[in-house]
Amino acid sequence: MGLCKCPKRKVTNLFCFEHRVNVCEHCLVANHAKCIVQSYLQWLQDSDYNPNCRLCNIPLASRETTRLVCYGEALAPRGDQASLRGQLGDWFPGPPQAAGQ
Repeated sequence: MGLCKCPKRKVTNLFCFEHRVNVCEHCLVANHAKCIVQSYLQWLQDSDYNPNCRLCNIPLASRETTRLVCYGEALAPRGDQASLRGQLGDWFPGPPQAAGQ
């Protein structure tokens, strides 16, 4: 755990691998949208990171990105959400199902 340096000064487990700082959820969205962000423990285990999209291997800085629920980064698809579901498969949850379906 670490303390984010922003004015909110929140305690966080998130760590920006590129800037090597702790980040809160606010900073993640505002200042680290295209950064590789994972837990600080992950950083301690292995500080190497790949600045490319996990799906197509294109540099994340080259296009608009979509932050995944797991805090991973993927390039925004050219098209709709169905296209993203096709690329991510099980990583991208579908619409919520009604009970009993």
